[in-house]
Amino acid sequence: MSEVLNKLRSQVGAANLSNSCSRDGCQVDITDVPRSRVIIDMDKALSASTTTGKRCDYVLFFMDAENTLVTVPLELKSGGVDSISEVCEQLQQGATYAEDLAREDSEPICRPLLFHGKGIHKAQRPKLNRAKVRFRGRRRQEIDH
Repeated sequence: MSEVLNKLRSQVGAANLSNSCSRDGCQVDITDVPRSRVIIDMDKALSASTTTGKRCDYVLFFMDAENTLVTVPLELKSGGVDSISEVCEQLQQGATYAEDLAREDSEPICRPLLFHGKGIHKAQRPKLNRAKVRFRGRRRQEIDH
């Protein structure tokens, strides 16, 4: 396992880690994600902290083929998505958390992901397509879903 991932794992603590990404009937298949990874359960990691507001469900870290640290804030919705603004706030909190943890890594990238079960109302789709998550002073063009 890479030194970067080992450092992240020790910073967060074993009690805040997860082996999978599932919540409220929504499960993410991570078999294609490199086995050397760190999955942080944000409910556990932020429950004792002073961080308030919305938070995403998980933040996933792994090293890609070019040995670049990839940070993936994940939000899982088993049903439909009612509020794009709320989802953006949750993913932004995850990106900010990942940014703070990966402070020393030179050029990490961020790929916010939204998984949803029942789809997104057609009136909400343009809002999602315009949604942005800030990471290291840059704006991600879109939230993948």
